[in-house]
Amino acid sequence: MKFWQQTWPTAVIMFCCAATAENLFEIDKDRWVLIALDAETRQRGLSTRVDLGADGMLFALPAGHRPLFWMKDTRFALTLYGLDRNQCQISQAQLTPHDTTLIPIPATAKWALETRPDWKIEPGFCFTRPLPQAID
Repeated sequence: MKFWQQTWPTAVIMFCCAATAENLFEIDKDRWVLIALDAETRQRGLSTRVDLGADGMLFALPAGHRPLFWMKDTRFALTLYGLDRNQCQISQAQLTPHDTTLIPIPATAKWALETRPDWKIEPGFCFTRPLPQAID
């Protein structure tokens, strides 16, 4: 697993990631996402950010965890994808800034991926790089 902080200066990481436990992960060629591996980081998500600061955010979900997503404190539009244990896209939803509607992902999702709306992932697309696992 290749994390962004291994190759970039600390000042850049602190600007991007606001000195949190988040890391950047190269999910696909030239596509970097913030990762949320623990409950605290998953709960905070992208709330209150002025800019995404990456191509998206990957939420690693612990077994039996089926989160609901909302955009209450998020200032920019996103696309939400559910990914199954094979790292394949199984769901998609468009998210609107400041919307308080709760959006579920399928119970079979092992990851949730929020991306910029212009990053289109085709139905059934599978990521080939091993994705990080939840740590809780």
